[in-house]
Amino acid sequence: MPALTCTPRLHPPGAMAYYPPMTGRETEVAHLARQGMTNAEIAAELFVTPKAVEYHLGNIYAKFGVTGRHQLRRLLSESRRPALA
Repeated sequence: MPALTCTPRLHPPGAMAYYPPMTGRETEVAHLARQGMTNAEIAAELFVTPKAVEYHLGNIYAKFGVTGRHQLRRLLSESRRPALA
């Protein structure tokens, strides 16, 4: 039996949406990316390499079904995720 997958979609403002769980580090990276920080700035803030930031962003993009920061920022700005409030 094939595994069920859920692709998050952009919902109208005020609508509840399902978002897949993120790791603690993914949450930190998403929060800093949402603030407009570059990969290098995020890496310096979290004491990791820029490559590690790229890795985490790739995982975040895949989980949320987005292809870049602009879409991620829009999605997170519209969401009500307490971890990113």
